[in-house]
Amino acid sequence: MKDDLLQQALKELAAINSDLAQTAESVADWLTAGDGVEVIDLAGVQRFAWYVLPVKWSGPPDLHMRALDAAAQLFDRLDLPRYAAVCRSDETAEILQAYARSRGRGLRAFRQAYQRSGIDPPDLDDFAWGNVMGVEEAAARATAEPALEQAMANERVNPGKSGWRSRSIEVTSEVLDSQHPTLPGQTYRTAILTERLEDWLRRAESRSATLHGLRSGIVKRLLQPIPVPADTADCIAPVS
Repeated sequence: MKDDLLQQALKELAAINSDLAQTAESVADWLTAGDGVEVIDLAGVQRFAWYVLPVKWSGPPDLHMRALDAAAQLFDRLDLPRYAAVCRSDETAEILQAYARSRGRGLRAFRQAYQRSGIDPPDLDDFAWGNVMGVEEAAARATAEPALEQAMANERVNPGKSGWRSRSIEVTSEVLDSQHPTLPGQTYRTAILTERLEDWLRRAESRSATLHGLRSGIVKRLLQPIPVPADTADCIAPVS
């Protein structure tokens, strides 16, 4: 780790307890993948506390609570109170208790809490997130999550209050229709459509040449739709 703020925070924790600092460093490594603290976001902290920690971190019975305590103290020193609050929340404790009863219960509790938190990008009327995502779709989702976090910080989205879901949809739609960072002339939405159609075509190719040929023609029409004629309204107007 090269982040000075992170190193200072770990140094302060080490002065209190070396084991605490080591645990905090392990949490930070997981959340940052070696990058700076600026890559840590609410979505990542919630996934860590509610999924990664109980599912992928094994060890002594008290490991999970020690890891959460270490993470909370680290976030305190990094001036990230929202993330520290996740680690100390009753909701997090309840989710870990659900995992203790069964993995299935824990996963259900995780999904429900994540959806309630406001950080989970919702489906739109004309767009639904896939259960299995390609690179472009995963990138769009990873962009929508911090956008929702910023909207919560600005009090544009207030989970649990009236109208918060509709505003969450607005924020997600804005992200999907924003300019793609590396594909000129495309939005996240069009990049996802292209990615999905290419995958649909690849799967057809693995099955039969005939099916691949049929789908190829459909894909071209979907990617380059025929424009609606200018006189459409006149043509379909009711007969008087």
